[in-house]
Amino acid sequence: MYYRLSLLAEDRIEMPGPSHFIDANAAVLRLFETAEDNIVYEMVEKYVRDAFDTEDFELLVQNIQTFAKRSDQDEFERLMQLLADDHWKTIQEKGFQALPAEATENASGYWYLTNIMGGARPDRVKPKEALRIQFEVEGNGEDPLFTADDTGRYGDLYPFAVRALLDATAAEGKIGDYELTGPLLTYFEKLKESEKTALPSNEPFDFGSFGDDAYGVVFGAQLIQGPTDNAEGTETAIYELIVDPNWLAGPLKKECQTYAFSEFGE
Repeated sequence: MYYRLSLLAEDRIEMPGPSHFIDANAAVLRLFETAEDNIVYEMVEKYVRDAFDTEDFELLVQNIQTFAKRSDQDEFERLMQLLADDHWKTIQEKGFQALPAEATENASGYWYLTNIMGGARPDRVKPKEALRIQFEVEGNGEDPLFTADDTGRYGDLYPFAVRALLDATAAEGKIGDYELTGPLLTYFEKLKESEKTALPSNEPFDFGSFGDDAYGVVFGAQLIQGPTDNAEGTETAIYELIVDPNWLAGPLKKECQTYAFSEFGE
């Protein structure tokens, strides 16, 4: 019924590795596409011709950073305001957890943008660290593990990752021996108009229609290795997650159990 998680690695980063570049590129471009004023493209291309004519995330970062270095203070602040509304000041002062619910789905884009700009002009924007985590997941013999097809913006790996992080920070023994608590649970309960701050761990966590919020909370979720059968014939895979550490209720456990996504409530 349950999957087993084994923590392989965790470290702090300001930008993702290449395996996340496709998602990172899309998240940054989404901020430009949804900005209320189309002048956002012109502002950057004032300093870099054809700045957005690329699918290379590293080149896109360089182009935006050229704007950051060459623009004056008013231009810089106006672009940040157009791309992130009032949220970029909120992020700088209070962090990603202070974003209103309607903005959380864009949190990964705000993180990339903050650190792209901060990497070029730390005097104007303070970069924000995220936690990069690698888990080995051992299957339960019934539910298939996630493949690369499950890692896109609406892929099942993102809500699974939220539940896994809840277990990985709260687990004391087996599922059922402890309660789920912490900022992640409180956030999703508020979305459901609930004031609960703890739930039994031996129940599936009901994400309902909050896929966008799972995507915003977890900045990145990628298949690193597998799924493959180990020597015992059990399916295993390695997944890499990127998350704001302030969402976590505590240190990550070395070993724990978590639900398969197919067990989640609808």
